[in-house]
Amino acid sequence: MKMLLLIGMLLLVLAACQNSANEREDLLQEEVPGENVETDPEEAEGDAELTEKEKLLKKADTALLTLSKQDWQSLSKMTHPKKGLTFSFYAAIGTDEDNDVTFTKEEAANLGNDTEYIWGYDHGDQQFIMTAHNWVTNYLLMHQGVSSVDYTEVTYNDSIVESGGMINTIADEYPEAKYVEYYSPPSDIEFDWQALRFVFEEKEGEWYLVAIVRDVYSP
Repeated sequence: MKMLLLIGMLLLVLAACQNSANEREDLLQEEVPGENVETDPEEAEGDAELTEKEKLLKKADTALLTLSKQDWQSLSKMTHPKKGLTFSFYAAIGTDEDNDVTFTKEEAANLGNDTEYIWGYDHGDQQFIMTAHNWVTNYLLMHQGVSSVDYTEVTYNDSIVESGGMINTIADEYPEAKYVEYYSPPSDIEFDWQALRFVFEEKEGEWYLVAIVRDVYSP
């Protein structure tokens, strides 16, 4: 009698466990998306674009910091292996070779030397001849070597500058590139704003720096 009672209780426990397991399985099937659920292509594309944007914003921050430290060895590692690195005196990169100076990856690594280069010309044909150190210090991290700049506004593949007299030609010169712009708003002087654009091109799955473009008011 006791044996029959024990067997009966055991069967009841097993039945309860089976019911609980079935309930958990049903719940999981309701909550977990099935294999046939389709992903919105536009949503997937947006996620990929966001990832690319975040990656390039981070690279640009690194490039700006490296440039401010004038760590040319590190900057050369970011430089495009084939196209090198071009510094543009004005926004209209590629339209006047006298206002663009290009260095190979190896040359960029050695810009900390005392060699002077012609970085560009003003509208009076005055040459701007100086070392890379003085160029960065006085014209990329300062405004015309006179006042300080504060790059407080950052945009991705777009510019805050409506018109500074020179047209932004990055899209024409580098149609496959993306750029990040750092913008220093004007003071009371109004025309002392400045923009610095880091241009990147993709090669074999890696984004490399191909140009650093300076934009200032230039009527």
